[in-house]
Amino acid sequence: MVIERLVLENVGVFAGRNTLELLPPSAAKPIILIGGLNGGGKTTLLEAIHLCLYGRNASWSHRSRQGYLDYLGSLINHQADSAAGAHVEIQFNRMIDGHPVRYTLTRAWRIVGGAVKEAVTVLCNGEPDAILSEHWDEYIEGYLPAKLANLFFFDGEQIKDLADRESASRILSTAVQSLLGLDLVNRLDDDLVVLERRKKLAVKSDQERAHIEDLRGACEIAERNADEVRSENRAVNTDLLRQRGELSDWRSRYRKSGGDLYDRKEQLEIERALLQRDLQAAEVALREIAASAAPLLLVEKQIEKVEAQAEAELKIRHERIVAHSEKARDARIVKELRAKMPSKTVEVVELALAKFRHRLDPTTDFLCLYSDEEFPEALRTLRRLQLPAIREEFHAARDRANRLRETMARLQQQIGAVPAAEALTEASREIADRDAQIRAGEAKTAVLAERLREAESMEQKARTILEKALGSMASELEAMEQDERILVRIPRVRDTLEKFRIQMVARHAIKLERLILESFHQLLRKEDLVKELRINSSTFDLELFGPDRRPLPFERLSAGERQLLATAILWGLAKASGRPLPTIIDTPLGRLDSSHRRNLVQRYFPAVSHQVILLSTDEEIDERYGAMLRPYIGRTYRLAFDSETRSTRVEEGYFFNHEAAR
Repeated sequence: MVIERLVLENVGVFAGRNTLELLPPSAAKPIILIGGLNGGGKTTLLEAIHLCLYGRNASWSHRSRQGYLDYLGSLINHQADSAAGAHVEIQFNRMIDGHPVRYTLTRAWRIVGGAVKEAVTVLCNGEPDAILSEHWDEYIEGYLPAKLANLFFFDGEQIKDLADRESASRILSTAVQSLLGLDLVNRLDDDLVVLERRKKLAVKSDQERAHIEDLRGACEIAERNADEVRSENRAVNTDLLRQRGELSDWRSRYRKSGGDLYDRKEQLEIERALLQRDLQAAEVALREIAASAAPLLLVEKQIEKVEAQAEAELKIRHERIVAHSEKARDARIVKELRAKMPSKTVEVVELALAKFRHRLDPTTDFLCLYSDEEFPEALRTLRRLQLPAIREEFHAARDRANRLRETMARLQQQIGAVPAAEALTEASREIADRDAQIRAGEAKTAVLAERLREAESMEQKARTILEKALGSMASELEAMEQDERILVRIPRVRDTLEKFRIQMVARHAIKLERLILESFHQLLRKEDLVKELRINSSTFDLELFGPDRRPLPFERLSAGERQLLATAILWGLAKASGRPLPTIIDTPLGRLDSSHRRNLVQRYFPAVSHQVILLSTDEEIDERYGAMLRPYIGRTYRLAFDSETRSTRVEEGYFFNHEAAR
């Protein structure tokens, strides 16, 4: 059997149609890796496969005491139309007489008039098969009994529960009896018990039969009372579910009508007052800056020109002082030369000195500022230091004021959008009403839970009294020859059936012991730990023996080794079944430590079946274990959960990339 496709439409957290192609691309890549976080729908996938194949006979279900049809109704996605309903479709193929046959099984259900309607349809090689659709339960039970399905489709967390002697015996008992067809023997044994009770009742006196009938009537009344309380409890829970949905809708309507803004109105007013204060402070800071030298920023270039003019005039004044000094000096020189040299020579010298002074005379330059000597330096300090600092301070204050104005505008918009209290009156009233109804419903549920415990206790008590009364009649048989012969021979037949069961188990136990031990050695790679393994054909107790052939208590194995042994039991039973079936594992690494996880990843997942579907979180098969599995991975999917819509969609790819799966 190879599962080619799985389709879930509006099942549990899966909204709409979700399709997973599960056919491995090659025999070398048998693993289909599906990742999802807790609550994302991994368990729903496994449960949907069990449900599609076995319906109300599915051994995998979290419905507890919930009735099957109520359970189907609860599986319809909350976003879907209950009248349209939901369905699961599995397409798989199997070999029959050497030829491949493709089956498409669809199990659909919907709510019509308050009642859940279910339909099963089967296509065989693409053609509708009415007989197979009507008798699918008998067909699948003959091919893969529901009790054996847990050997191939299981939750890895259950491995921990199987890792002790009693649990191992229990699963061995169930699986072996199903494999060997001993379910029929058990059913015959149960039928003989029922027949024995009826015959015991038949040989009793009328008075005794009347007493038994009274006890049976009391038992039926107790059962009806318990069923009535269960029905009432279901109705209250259904109403609670509806009220919670309505409460969510009204709260959503309240938010869309501005209820959140209305609830924050006082806080918004406080924020506006604080912003107003900050904005006023920012505007005061801007005015203070404007009252300083900031206006000079507007004439910065003119100031630079004034600075240049002041420096030029300062230079001119210095040159005039020098020129005046030189003129006085020249006059003294000419005076001295007149006393010592001829007048013509002195005139030539005087003329030359006058011409030189005229060429350098600064008196012809224009002066307009007549500033003091500190004025150019003061302008330079103003232009290079003070004005840049004022500009930066001004820009910072202006930007802060603008940001505050923008924030104030957004806040004013929010305050303006706050609805009036009258606009929210209906939603507030409906929310309060739903809250009150939900509290009352929860209180009623608590009372019903107590009533249910009492009713179930009375039901169990009535059954116990009836069973005790029926059992007490064993020594009071009357002389009804045919019934006496039956009553005498029934224990013999049951004893014969028990011997037959033990002999059948003993004949196949050796093969099963070998397969389980081989699987355990393959997983653990420590053949010196457990040398021999035996199955008690009467009790199905598993006995281990060490290298010295002495009994090895379960307690001597570590927790991880016991979990690997439990895995080996499932693997060995699957091999013993001889059925070429896929293996589907939810939470595949369970609570194993890292060393034993590596054993499963490297030695179990690639070899357990021709098709292995792993439903894992990112903390189980992470990048390290993903790298180990990469050569064997054929396809990868990820279950993406949307917390806003509370629904999951299927996406290709895992939490990390797999080149081999592309």
